[in-house]
Amino acid sequence: MKRLISLLLVLCVCVLGFALAGCGGGSSQLSDDAENFVGSWKLVAVDDGAGPEASSEDLELMRSLGLYIVLQLNSDGSAVFGELHNAQEGSEEMSGGIADTYTGTWEAKGASELSVTFASDAIDGALSAGELVLTDGRTTISFAKMSAEELEVMGSLEVSNGMSGAYDDSFTPLVIADDEICTIKMLSKEVDDWGDCGFVCAVANNSERAIYATADNDFLVDGVEVTFWGGSTVLPGETKDVFIYAESADVDGLDRLTNVAGGIVVWDADTQAVLASYPFEI
Repeated sequence: MKRLISLLLVLCVCVLGFALAGCGGGSSQLSDDAENFVGSWKLVAVDDGAGPEASSEDLELMRSLGLYIVLQLNSDGSAVFGELHNAQEGSEEMSGGIADTYTGTWEAKGASELSVTFASDAIDGALSAGELVLTDGRTTISFAKMSAEELEVMGSLEVSNGMSGAYDDSFTPLVIADDEICTIKMLSKEVDDWGDCGFVCAVANNSERAIYATADNDFLVDGVEVTFWGGSTVLPGETKDVFIYAESADVDGLDRLTNVAGGIVVWDADTQAVLASYPFEI
């Protein structure tokens, strides 16, 4: 539970700082109680017990800049937590769309109580004065239902890999790592929606800590030094697809992505200490 609270706090604080500076499914049959919770809930307050970690005024300013933190409770019992971006006129910082999402499940425990689970962490919540309040007894995180107008502008959270559909059908998947920290399997060679070429890797966290898996920036592509990007946080027990890629200006097509030598680095998501590095050649 505390790992889930930490995840929420880290995302809230990081997103707030950025803004101010510039799935498993359940049953498709809903109970009457569950109907009270279905929908998109925007973050409106965070209090760690010592005072507001993010005030309602700060979060309102963040939303006015086109960035919402949302807990979405779907009718099939799945839950999605993440950021929604809406590009505002004159804003160069926010490109619109979805930044990062975490998927889980939720279950109604009564007309005003529920449980939300991400990875193996469950946290209880309740409806109070029109808000959805999650708490572990110390930290309290409050959400308010998004209005129809907000939903029309912002849309909904969806889990998408951002791939264009172009891929190398001759690519043979390979295992890059398999130890007590993680299992990494390179699944495919693809192009994303921005024309960047790279590899989709399934990263399974085998440890009891949150990890961050990222491309080791300096790659060789057919003997030429190329910078690779991409990475994601993976919670304990979770498997997430991570896209590591070269920008289209450096590699302008899948047929140019040959004789690749690089690596994936895994960090402790909390301490930023490097846990392991996994080199590979393709």
